[in-house]
Amino acid sequence: MLSAIFLFSCEDEPLDVGLDDGLPNLEMGTISFKVDGVNKEFVGLATHRNHEFEDIGMKGWQITSTSLEGSESLGIQLFPAELEPGDYDLGTDVFEWTYVVSYMKLINTETMEMESYDSISGNVTISDIDLENETMSGSFNATLVDFDTEEITIEITDGRISNIPLVVVDDSDFGL
Repeated sequence: MLSAIFLFSCEDEPLDVGLDDGLPNLEMGTISFKVDGVNKEFVGLATHRNHEFEDIGMKGWQITSTSLEGSESLGIQLFPAELEPGDYDLGTDVFEWTYVVSYMKLINTETMEMESYDSISGNVTISDIDLENETMSGSFNATLVDFDTEEITIEITDGRISNIPLVVVDDSDFGL
């Protein structure tokens, strides 16, 4: 059960809180990144789930973020993955693992038409997990392709996850 978290999107100018490379300071628990060089900043939530069903175990991360107006969202899925720091190469072999960055953008408010992009390459790093304060941090970059046409490519660079809320779910004991 994830609820959408909304704050704001910094589309043209970075917030005036100052890092040398123009991205916002992430002390407030945000996810920031650039899409084709344009700064974005959302509030996010990380969930790590340990789920077992009929001897099939699923452990992994789901990281979600959405802009305030709801017109853009970013998701990161890392399955299988332990509740520990690690590096994950984004690839196309979904039969062995699912490591993917997804980006969606509303392009028509009347029809609610969205552009949807999925990663074809890149990297996600989970660098810090603070179970006491229930936060996690990391970094990411990815090359994504339009889900429908596979023709349009976008670049996500300078991705930073800093102190976003972390929910740990272990339902393996309940046989769900």
